[in-house]
This record gives sequence, C-alpha cells and structure tokens, in this order.
Amino acid sequence: MSIHPWAWLSPSRVGGDVQHLLNRSVALARLVVAQLVDDLDGDNATETVAFSYRGVSYEIDLSERNAAVLDEVLAPYLANARRVRRRPATTARRPAAQSSVPAGPREVRARAKQQGIAVSDRGRISADVTRRYQAAHGR
Repeated sequence: MSIHPWAWLSPSRVGGDVQHLLNRSVALARLVVAQLVDDLDGDNATETVAFSYRGVSYEIDLSERNAAVLDEVLAPYLANARRVRRRPATTARRPAAQSSVPAGPREVRARAKQQGIAVSDRGRISADVTRRYQAAHGR
C-alpha cells in the first residue's frame, strides 16, 4: 500500500474541488527553458558580451564564432586603451540645498516680529520675510 504525498489533506480539511484533483493525482509542473540566440545571425549563442561605448552600456548575445570576430576587431583598440574601473551603480544624489539666509530661522523670525511683520513660530519662512531680512543685514 502506498501513501499519497498529499494524504495529510483529509476531505474534512479541503474543499470538494481540491479533493477531486488530489484523487485524480494530477501533477502540475512548469518547465521554462531559456535559450540564447545570437543577435547577429540567429544561431545558438554561447555567451553574452557586455561593453560600453561613448558612455552607453550594451549587451549582445553572440555565438562562439561571432564573439571571436568581435574580439579580433576590438583587439587593436583594446591594446591601446586604458582600463577604467567601474563605478558602483548608485543614483546620483544632489547635495542638500544650502539656505540663502546665513542666519538661522530664529534670528529671521525675531527680526520680523521686531518690525511688526506677522510670522509663524514654526515652519517655512516666506520669501518676502527672508528678502527683508537680507536687505536689512546687507546680504
């Protein structure tokens, strides 16, 4: 007597449709085959060649024969070229914007209140208040 691999799923634990499939012993499988095809002539490719030219990176799938042709064509250029280390692929970050007001917001608010200008105790200071502060301080 053999034990079914899904025997732990008793009819009380599963719905009728699932139990029906289990009783039929249906095996589900998927086979995915990836095949490299030479991008030049459609033959079977044996390798993917990555290269960069004028700041743009490329990849091409080539057969052994076409890879040898590419190596032969590039050989005189590679013999005279400088090798450059790859930079890590990170997103360029802009430096944090510096405030156009050298003084802190506390000083700007204090000056504005002294001048009778309505300004909130927190949050962004309006451009008009900032301009007035800079004009008053020769900045």
